[in-house]
Amino acid sequence: GVPVGFGRSSLTAMKYRKNQKLPLPLFLPPLDAEPSKNPIDSDKMLELPSARGSLPAIFDKSLLYKQFNGNDIWTNSSILPYWMKEYFAWHKRQRQEMLTPSKWTEIRYLVMQCNGNHTNCGGTSDRLKPVPALIRFAAATKRLLLIQWERPCKLEEFLLPPKGGLDWRVPDWLSHMILYDGMELGAGSKIRRNENTGVRTMRTYYQSHDGGETWYNEQLQPGEAAYAEIYHAVWETIFTPVPAIASAVKRAMDE
Repeated sequence: GVPVGFGRSSLTAMKYRKNQKLPLPLFLPPLDAEPSKNPIDSDKMLELPSARGSLPAIFDKSLLYKQFNGNDIWTNSSILPYWMKEYFAWHKRQRQEMLTPSKWTEIRYLVMQCNGNHTNCGGTSDRLKPVPALIRFAAATKRLLLIQWERPCKLEEFLLPPKGGLDWRVPDWLSHMILYDGMELGAGSKIRRNENTGVRTMRTYYQSHDGGETWYNEQLQPGEAAYAEIYHAVWETIFTPVPAIASAVKRAMDE
């Protein structure tokens, strides 16, 4: 669907390059993985019950949060895949524990950017439609997903993380340092070609003709809902209009 507050006219054509599948996300390792490919000590493993959007999986206890916070939007979702909920919980903990002036260099990032050096980042829908695909990539490569816009202004002027949702904002103290940190990769195919790089920050203004839907759906596991089915739930987990826009939308819908 079209995000609230943005017209369908902003859904313009986007470039897309089909590429190979990524490995399973770190938060959804295969049950039949060979020990050499999944080196987790047996005393640190446990088996989880199956749920819609995931297979029964074995997780490292250091990555597993057996109970989600009841205040987190994703907790009770019946459509979001379990690996995505695990990623959201991990993201939340990394922000709390590692996204500090003294520790931020110890983790890796995937930053959706549009800064002063970009002459054309596309319209609002062009920029935000790939969010599910970028979440999947960030989870598969264990990167903290952040959004940093400078053109035409900060995204926070229009949208904010909802209470209990995924906080994608770049802290003010980090804004200048991460602006040009690491490697800039525009197209989705470039991101995937560099998936195993050790570079700390991967920056992208990724767009595709279908918002990464085809690639996202190529990664689906048995029982996992497709891109179109989860998009609305992802949007509600990540974005809410700022109060002024929310009020204007409500007035328009009440008329």
